[in-house]
Amino acid sequence: MLHVGIIGYGTVARDHALAIQDSLHAELVAIIAPHLRHAGSSAVATPRARVFESLDAALSATPLDAIIIASPTALHAAQSRAAIAAGLHALVEFPFYAPPEELEALADAARRNDRILMVAHTCRFVWSFARTKELIDSGSLGSCKLISYYRLMNRPAGIGPDGARRAWNDDALVHHAAHVLDLARYWLGDSVTLLGGVAPEESSGHRNCALLLRGPGGIPISIAVTYDASHEVTRGALTMEKGTIEIGGFADLRVNGQPVSDGQPSSHDAALTDAIGRQDADFFAAIVERRRPAVSFDDSLGLAAMVRAVLAPPCLAGTNVNKTRLINSTA
Repeated sequence: MLHVGIIGYGTVARDHALAIQDSLHAELVAIIAPHLRHAGSSAVATPRARVFESLDAALSATPLDAIIIASPTALHAAQSRAAIAAGLHALVEFPFYAPPEELEALADAARRNDRILMVAHTCRFVWSFARTKELIDSGSLGSCKLISYYRLMNRPAGIGPDGARRAWNDDALVHHAAHVLDLARYWLGDSVTLLGGVAPEESSGHRNCALLLRGPGGIPISIAVTYDASHEVTRGALTMEKGTIEIGGFADLRVNGQPVSDGQPSSHDAALTDAIGRQDADFFAAIVERRRPAVSFDDSLGLAAMVRAVLAPPCLAGTNVNKTRLINSTA
């Protein structure tokens, strides 16, 4: 049985705790969260988990095999370094960006220590997105001709997805558009290339962005994300040779206008919880079976390079895009 710890204990961390609770391979024994007074404040039963102020404190008190890092984005790289140095396997929440030399050093350290370092590309495990890949790969709808995806969100600065106040902000490019970038590569392969993008930087980070990509055979792919919408809408469409695939969220999938459910979770939140469970199960099984996880760290390196390209002005020919940092104090 793997002894697992979680760094952080927000909404997503609680989904990871549920995944551990349901695992045949893992047991949650440590929660590293300086502001959490007791594990009982969570809706998840954690009878054996002890709460610690730091990873060092946890390691000195209990043996750990693996760690799930679900802290604010700016802490991911340093905490991953500490985990690998301590001999732990690590699953790091998305997004995970740092200077390229730092990411390469982390990858080298994981290889040298024979540790798994996996980033939570959770969208690949969402049933509707996985089903979309199956449809593409099967060829039943012919080849893909166009992908268009936009997400309108109402996300005031300093407010988390659950409406609670917090000291850091998500980022429309790094947190949300990057998920769709990753989905495009998951669906169509690494030949997907970035043509250009606009992501104006504001005091709270990137609140609006639009990206243009080229897929196999030169097919156009467009992605747009905003945090400034008055209400929330998610729409994605894949135009295929023999039909259309429509995506309205994690649990809303239509093929040629007909809804597809496959008996899967029917709400956004339930589909996300299910995806985190599938993802974490693969992470634990990869450790036990001594194999690569379904999403390797190389996928994360490729995705980080694409996001860096968006942030390297001028990204679009003839366009003056403000220079910005890949990780800032609010991301």
